[in-house]
Amino acid sequence: MNNEVCEKTSLKDWLSSLPFSCAVFTLAMALAFPLYGWVGSSYFASRGLYGAVIAGLVCWIAGIVALMITGVSARLGSHAALNGILVSMLIRMGLPMATAILLSSQPAFADTGIFGLIVGYYLFALVVETPLSVVLNSTAHPVETKSSSKTDSVNNKLTGAS
Repeated sequence: MNNEVCEKTSLKDWLSSLPFSCAVFTLAMALAFPLYGWVGSSYFASRGLYGAVIAGLVCWIAGIVALMITGVSARLGSHAALNGILVSMLIRMGLPMATAILLSSQPAFADTGIFGLIVGYYLFALVVETPLSVVLNSTAHPVETKSSSKTDSVNNKLTGAS
């Protein structure tokens, strides 16, 4: 009976782990590539396929980094989890959008449809990554810190409590 409980707990922990979330995200992004590659090559010939590769890589890198920040910060406590979510949102949105703006203004990338491909891939990545981030945050076990009696006495003196 105890083995079943341990197996269920370890399976639950594994399914909500950072490596599993990154693997699911990577798999989803890889499975979506043929669609985006087809769209890019249909509208912009072979240059559109290069645009789809760049768009996929940029959105994948931003998503993986955001998942890593979310997963690590969620285990450090509620304040770190909130900060981690905010930083991961900045990276998740900022990297693809900055890349889209910078590359679409370059003559070599202007005719690859890079801006639209990045926006499309970004929206797909956002739909996949959001539930993974929620699972990482909801199953995190924050690190508990025990305050020493010396710290408690200092806090009591500062607040006026006995």
